[in-house]
Amino acid sequence: MAERKSKGKGSRKPVQRTAGSSAKKIQPAPRAKASDIRKEFVDSENLIAPTALFLSSGVHMGMKFKTKMMGKYIYKTRNDGLNVIDVQAISDRIKLAGKMLADYEPKDILVVSRRENTDKIVEKFGELTGIIVKPKRYLPGTMTNPQYDEHYEPKILVASDPWQDRNALHDSLKIGIPVIALCGTSNTTNNVDLVIPCNNRSPKGIGFVFWLLAREYLRNRGLLEKDKELPVSFEEFIGEPSEAKSKSEQEGNPEEELKTEEE
Repeated sequence: MAERKSKGKGSRKPVQRTAGSSAKKIQPAPRAKASDIRKEFVDSENLIAPTALFLSSGVHMGMKFKTKMMGKYIYKTRNDGLNVIDVQAISDRIKLAGKMLADYEPKDILVVSRRENTDKIVEKFGELTGIIVKPKRYLPGTMTNPQYDEHYEPKILVASDPWQDRNALHDSLKIGIPVIALCGTSNTTNNVDLVIPCNNRSPKGIGFVFWLLAREYLRNRGLLEKDKELPVSFEEFIGEPSEAKSKSEQEGNPEEELKTEEE
């Protein structure tokens, strides 16, 4: 019986190329333009705020890691692995949360946020709405221990991160009150009654949600007309100078300059 010829590397025939032939180059995929990215999102008419504000706030940006619970809120995963949250889902959940909170008096709502650099944001939220806020660390037992000096028993809780604010969620579970929580792609949503999917690792993203939530709460309570906006812009709400104010400061006040020259 004749032996089968080996088809190893040594038996391969060299590829012959004719003069002028060249290897086919793989062209890199063209980078997406900013205008094309915006077209992927839904029209602003369907959103609670203009699409440009959603994109500039970064509220739609998630992490590379995502939990199974948050998968339904993800619009797509980028080439770099970052998950992008569906802006329509963000918008719809803020609207729903605004209606849900409107059923409660400001004194019956507690907002907690241990996330770094968000204390001024939640304080501004409390200032606009009259809602009780506890920025920074929440002390366990605040809602459950009557002996505690700062004991307070709300009827509903709002948390900026279910993990960071887990002590407050544990207490809310003990007294049986509903929980609204801002959740990023890496969060689990156990013990959360209403999820607001968003970038809850960024103070700007958290600020965007609370800014809109304040507006929706006041509108649904009849304290702000439906076609009216908050007395503060988004930039002012998060502590950044607005474009108009920044431009005015750069240009200077002509009257002040004239007064200085006269002196």
